Amino acid sequence: MPTETPLSIDCVIPAAGLSSRMGSHKLLEEFGTHPLVYWAVHHAILACRRVIIVLGHDAGAIQAVLPHEDRFTVVTNTEYERGMLTSIARGATEVQSDRFFVAPADMPFLRPELFRTIAAAVDDAVPCAVRPAAWFPNYHDQSGHPVLISSSVVPALAAVTAGKNTLGVPLGSMHKFLDSYTTMMVPVDDDGSIIDIDTMDALRRYADCARELKP
Repeated sequence: MPTETPLSIDCVIPAAGLSSRMGSHKLLEEFGTHPLVYWAVHHAILACRRVIIVLGHDAGAIQAVLPHEDRFTVVTNTEYERGMLTSIARGATEVQSDRFFVAPADMPFLRPELFRTIAAAVDDAVPCAVRPAAWFPNYHDQSGHPVLISSSVVPALAAVTAGKNTLGVPLGSMHKFLDSYTTMMVPVDDDGSIIDIDTMDALRRYADCARELKP
């Protein structure tokens, strides 16, 4: 059970992809005591008021291994083969807060403390002339996750994913989408912000760390 009050911020977790680099469905691979996808959802639920999980490929199998919680919403992205941006856009349509986190499903070390660190840094920042559209955690000059995004960009995100592309055409990344906006970096001292498990080699490399994860 959570030991702290959840942030008043929603979180979108894109979990719809094909896992083509892994050679199997990576989100269903065992990682510590649970399948890989469990951890991103579990940590986000501890940190955020509401979690929106976007499913696509193998949706039923993924949903079957999710935590038993009542503070998440499951939605489906029928265009997941066009890339993660479509899943983020689909999840963003369900967001009810004025900003939201995006936490990839293959990043098991995005612990609740990291979400809180980013939110606190943003809240404590000196206001600037142009309010940023997104805040990226920065670990030793590497941009990571979870990314905190202003809900003001949701209409433009929907337009990019639905209005200017035809079905089946791949899209760019969220980073590319945000290139035309003002963004800021939040320094963090947490390498979990940059560790993603997208190959079998990474799964084996972090196996010992996985044993430290607590459900």
